Amino acid sequence: MKYQLTTINIKNLDESINFYSNILDMKVINRFSPNKGVEIAFMKGEEPIVIELIEGHDNCYNSGNITLGFGVDSLEATIKKLKTSNVEILGEPISVANGVKILFAKDINGVKLSFLENLKF
Repeated sequence: MKYQLTTINIKNLDESINFYSNILDMKVINRFSPNKGVEIAFMKGEEPIVIELIEGHDNCYNSGNITLGFGVDSLEATIKKLKTSNVEILGEPISVANGVKILFAKDINGVKLSFLENLKF
């Protein structure tokens, strides 16, 4: 078994696609409406994990207790991009073990994002 996707209930699909495309460099790989009032988009970045965005679905919209983590080459460049795009940044970068630096932010739906520099698995 392998982990392949994370589903996020969102307020506005077009705005969320714009955020994940322009800020996080992800691409829509599939978009459809399975029934009236529900729209779904699957987005993918460089890695094989996919994010599923769902608008509607008797949307009990809730950003929940989840953090999406993204590895970055330069935290400094990421901070500049986030600030230029008016993304809510949560505090200053944190240095943790093995030279890893982490910055937290929120997407337009309130989902917590972490950006990690020097993370190796």
